[in-house]
Amino acid sequence: MNYETTSIQLDDFLRDNKSVYIRLQPDVADFTKKTFSGSLIVVGKKTQVSIPFSHNNLGTFVGMLNNTIFSSDYVERIYCWDIKSFNSFCLYHLGRTPNIQIPVFDLQVIENFVGLNSPAPSNIQEFGLRIQTAMRMSDWGNAYKQVHMPLMMEVIPAIETFSVLHAGLRQEVHPYYQIEGQQNGRLNSVKAFHRGYLPHNMGPELRKNLMPLGERKRFLLADFRHCEVTMLQWLSKCDVLKAIIDSGDDVHEKIYEKITNQSCDDENKRNKSKIIFLPVIYGCGPSTLAKNLKLPVEIGKEIIRRIHSLFPTPIKWAREQENLAKQGTFKDYFGRVRKLTPKEAWKARNTAVQGPSATFCAEKLIKLHRDMEYGKLAFSVHDGYGVVCDIPKAKSNYVEVKKILESESELCPGLKMKVQIKFGSTLGDARVLLGG
Repeated sequence: MNYETTSIQLDDFLRDNKSVYIRLQPDVADFTKKTFSGSLIVVGKKTQVSIPFSHNNLGTFVGMLNNTIFSSDYVERIYCWDIKSFNSFCLYHLGRTPNIQIPVFDLQVIENFVGLNSPAPSNIQEFGLRIQTAMRMSDWGNAYKQVHMPLMMEVIPAIETFSVLHAGLRQEVHPYYQIEGQQNGRLNSVKAFHRGYLPHNMGPELRKNLMPLGERKRFLLADFRHCEVTMLQWLSKCDVLKAIIDSGDDVHEKIYEKITNQSCDDENKRNKSKIIFLPVIYGCGPSTLAKNLKLPVEIGKEIIRRIHSLFPTPIKWAREQENLAKQGTFKDYFGRVRKLTPKEAWKARNTAVQGPSATFCAEKLIKLHRDMEYGKLAFSVHDGYGVVCDIPKAKSNYVEVKKILESESELCPGLKMKVQIKFGSTLGDARVLLGG
């Protein structure tokens, strides 16, 4: 294609369209394939332009876009559908993302945030109507600006284009993420790339086979400890939970001991604390609890009674979330929407904790990407982060990752969380080495 001619056509097109809607065809620009060709569909009020591109002509193509539809001289705002995929494609082949100078509204991300699940709009009029619907449902602007924009414009493209080695396949592989891809606000990893892997579904075999590329490299794995319990305390302002968290002791062990009046002296008991505490806060009944613990129902009732007695503040807070959900559409602390029927209102108890936890973890993912000097983000799994670092810089990387992740949240004032850090040549052999 003659891009000089296309640029002139775009110039004429944009004289009548100060706002444009763009999407890729196909939806995912797969940079892991040896050859890829697709089209950028640019939609205006009355007409549209389809511009083909491939990895071979990408530099010229992006240069043309930077001087037309991505320029504030021509366009006031861009509406789009999954612009993250295009950013990743450009970053992989050019080493940079497009220079977009104007506001970007990604409907896929916004609709996921407000609990809608629809295919890409076919025209700019439909896009406008759906944006208006989303705005009526929730005030998503703050989370979109502070979290979603950095994720889709810089952080996720950097992670997706950073490869690790799959020893069994003897090839480099990449993760793929959907922003706000799960109902609880977490990123979702799907198998969208030809040479890809799923960080959210890593069994023993995959963990054994994944390793960093290059000599003298190691994985650093950082996980927030008791993330949801800490978020529950911050949201509910429970003094009892705060004292347990602030003690510096293992939170799950202390909760187990408080509920049972027994010493938590093995991993089995600690795991039972996880089965008991949050599920009861989230509305688990005595029959289900007893079944999960393989104990009589009467013991399940007694455990629930004790949790209600020992932790009245988070129980009361969780009930309030359920009652709010019964009144209509439920929104979490950041405005994320979950549409629940009256019979499903109890689900708001966990949504109210898991949604803000996901946003907090995304905030820290952005901070790691921007502030790390000694490592590179390879993947993220919910409240965990995979980093590749050089062995000589491992201790420095440990110090900076711990500092970044354990610093106070900017989105949740006063909230801090502890992390555990492991190192390994593969994910399967990662171990705690530095007291993390």
